[in-house]
Amino acid sequence: MIQWCRNRVIFYADRETRRKLASLFRGLEMTEQKGYEQLVPFLKDAQMPFRNIRWSDEEEVVYYETPQLPNLDELIELANFYGCPFECTYRLPLRKEYYRVLYRDGKLSGPSEAEPIEDTTELTVTDIEGNVKAITDLDSALALAEEFMGYRPIEGRPTAFDKRMCAYWADLYSKLKALKEDNHNNKKQ
Repeated sequence: MIQWCRNRVIFYADRETRRKLASLFRGLEMTEQKGYEQLVPFLKDAQMPFRNIRWSDEEEVVYYETPQLPNLDELIELANFYGCPFECTYRLPLRKEYYRVLYRDGKLSGPSEAEPIEDTTELTVTDIEGNVKAITDLDSALALAEEFMGYRPIEGRPTAFDKRMCAYWADLYSKLKALKEDNHNNKKQ
């Protein structure tokens, strides 16, 4: 049984290059079932198949899954071909941890070495307890909050703690959702 790694990749490039990348990944998305080697010659020897490929026009970000690990070699080839850096955030199978690597100037940095890139803006949200949380991956934070919001006790009635946690995650989810909408509206302007 294959365990799938969820990947989110941002390419830091000019508008024309991002348009080309969007076209490429939309093409990959459409040909996912048929194979992508005819569409992207430099990925013909790709070690890892892709699945669930999706390009987000709102964020100009690609989402996809690979078996076990991210496909960093192919991403580096793609970045070199288009002459642009990238940031890959990924979640390994069966882990609740997210990792982030940055490729720029021919170097791939690991999670602890990654520097913020000039284009990124730090997003923050204040939780119900008044704690400020830095958001590095808004979509992942939304998915996590939505998942935790749905947790219920297996047996018996919810305790005061269960109710407090349910309220916490529902509040955080609504704030993250509002943050995403604000972020989307700001990009349109």
